[in-house]
Amino acid sequence: MGRDFIRNVVSIEMQESLYERNLGTQVQRDLAWDDHTSHVVAKVNYRLSHLKHLQQLLHRGVLRVFVEGAIMSHLRYGISVSLSGDIHL
Repeated sequence: MGRDFIRNVVSIEMQESLYERNLGTQVQRDLAWDDHTSHVVAKVNYRLSHLKHLQQLLHRGVLRVFVEGAIMSHLRYGISVSLSGDIHL
């Protein structure tokens, strides 16, 4: 499974891979989001560690701006794509 295969699809040579990145999201070949989720959690945890140090230095309003821009944006990005299959109207 660790070997890459080359397949000819409609006269276009494509290389099969374990995942693809598109607009900052990483989707595995089985359409799972496990790797992407782990990446986002690591990124958010890193920024939360910075927030812990900043909370003693900055005003609460400035911290909220930091949380919104550096943390919540990463949690929200891609949510509409990942949940689109689960939402039935």
